[in-house]
Amino acid sequence: MNKIIELQWHIVCGSMEIEELHRYKRITKWTARNQRHALFMTIKHPDTEFYKGGWGPELLHFSDDGPYRGKVGKIYCTYERYKQIAGWFLTNMFPA
Repeated sequence: MNKIIELQWHIVCGSMEIEELHRYKRITKWTARNQRHALFMTIKHPDTEFYKGGWGPELLHFSDDGPYRGKVGKIYCTYERYKQIAGWFLTNMFPA
């Protein structure tokens, strides 16, 4: 029997967290290695910055989420994976 995996967008951080984690070098900006992939990502996700971090292979999409939320960091994953990534953000936000 096949197991159905449900992926959704989950907000894991805001612009303040992005700035702090980038300053502490816990996350880095991600760019595509070839021009075709960069063009695809620009068309599919316009006005979006991408970040990679120590949480795993998922890309963090940093984009505007409307007038009420502003710029947020979202990850496309399962709910269980979202909880793991959110835990990574909590432990790495304010390094000792």
